[in-house]
Amino acid sequence: MKTLVLLAIVMLTASGGFVGAGPPDDTAADTALLMSGLPANGSDITEVDQHWWSRIRLIRIVHDLEECMIAVDGDGNPYLMTGDVLQNVESMVPGKLYTKDEVLTSSAEAIASFNSLAATEQVAIAAAEDAQEYLEFFLSVHIRHSGAYLSGKQIAYLVDATRFYSGESERLRAGLRQIEKPVVQVLEATDRGFVGTSYDWHWWCGLIKRYDLTVSRTGQVTFAGGTHAEQEP
Repeated sequence: MKTLVLLAIVMLTASGGFVGAGPPDDTAADTALLMSGLPANGSDITEVDQHWWSRIRLIRIVHDLEECMIAVDGDGNPYLMTGDVLQNVESMVPGKLYTKDEVLTSSAEAIASFNSLAATEQVAIAAAEDAQEYLEFFLSVHIRHSGAYLSGKQIAYLVDATRFYSGESERLRAGLRQIEKPVVQVLEATDRGFVGTSYDWHWWCGLIKRYDLTVSRTGQVTFAGGTHAEQEP
């Protein structure tokens, strides 16, 4: 059972919602590996196809249970986009919260890099639809590993109403496997930008997470993640 659970986690983690553009060239791959701290042996390295940043390449590296995104600018400088990537991937425990000393780059540092690159790309967010797509792009880059993305608050409450690892919970999770990327609901538009939320079910530990996000008209993102609910055993 433990092996099957870990295999399922790897399968869900690897589905980040982007279309893979194939393997990056050797220089970009070496740069990304060096920044990620992950071993070359056994790592799956692919370049990610996205349209928001025209001069920046995104590279995904997956090794066992760990995944991270590296951005490489036109000068070959790498930036770790994924928050809370562990320094020692062999010690990773799914669902565990790690201290600042145990991670390679904190969530705040990764967000600062994301916003810095967005500023160089002169991103423009004009409408709620743009905000939704851009925040979904941000979450797919930033979240270290996901469980099952949820389509909104109502389904999050539905999941919370089921018991952890019950037959009903398993049937619900099976119906959610088609959602392979974050879903952001834009709740409000202001003069400064847009406010949205997203939900993520870490089904292997019964934890439902909520992400609160804002994005400015120029693509600057703020992010706060926390526990929405925990399923009863």
